[in-house]
Amino acid sequence: MARLIAAALAVLLIAGCYGGSSSPTPGDMTDVLGELTAHGLTMTDTVAGDPGCADASLFDNARRLAVMSAADGRSYTLYLFRWRNVTDYNAAADAFDACVAAFAGQPGAAAVETVDVSPWRAYGPGWTTAMRDALQQALSAAGTGQ
Repeated sequence: MARLIAAALAVLLIAGCYGGSSSPTPGDMTDVLGELTAHGLTMTDTVAGDPGCADASLFDNARRLAVMSAADGRSYTLYLFRWRNVTDYNAAADAFDACVAAFAGQPGAAAVETVDVSPWRAYGPGWTTAMRDALQQALSAAGTGQ
């Protein structure tokens, strides 16, 4: 009986050290906003459910943000999307690309940039390289949960 208890404790100890998720858990919107701020971008406005295009399948995953960049003092529009699992994230790639294309195809639209860091995707018009890099770094930090 003592060997059985010792074996069970060993299994539990090993599971405690190595069990659970094998990768970090992605952050939520609060984590992303914190990371945006840490990377010099401050949210000044947000609209939930606005993907920037007419694709209703993206509404639940979308949020339009206005962010101010500390680097240049300019305001930028950012369409931010988050998926809850990898299967949905991968399945939505074509819908996201079509949404970006529809947005970019509007008359007078500025050049559109995208950032893709699972489980996040984002796009927006007229971003500078510094804006795009700050967003990439913020989503990378929030996407890995680190």
